[in-house]
Amino acid sequence: VDRIHHQPDHPEWVGMNHPKNPRHFSFEFGGVDLGHTWLEGLFTYHFLTGEPRARAAAVGIADYLVRRLGRGIKGNPRQFGWPALALAAAYEATGEARYRDAAIEYAQLGIRAHPVPGKVGKDWKLGILAEGVSYAHAVGGGEA
Repeated sequence: VDRIHHQPDHPEWVGMNHPKNPRHFSFEFGGVDLGHTWLEGLFTYHFLTGEPRARAAAVGIADYLVRRLGRGIKGNPRQFGWPALALAAAYEATGEARYRDAAIEYAQLGIRAHPVPGKVGKDWKLGILAEGVSYAHAVGGGEA
């Protein structure tokens, strides 16, 4: 229900969850928001019930996130952390290496865009990036 099924102006958005904004089904404030991307519950629901639409929705979001890598990403730490978390979960649920690889790439991009500060301060969004980096590391390894 909460996914983009049709978007004639931006067909590349199809599969992704709707943007998180005051006008939830509106694109007036921009496109999809990588900082509000999750799919773990969809996989959990699929595993508990066997509902194929839940799996299809989760895979659709994961596929969008893989495609999105080629278009450049900027923003706050959660723009990298949530996709890394989602893709690591997609890898664990499906075993498809492209999801693992994309999770690692989001994590690495996030590390480069938001290096560990000397003092964390009030930017709680770094915690989301840290969780995404941790999960990507758990499924893919790598020193960085």
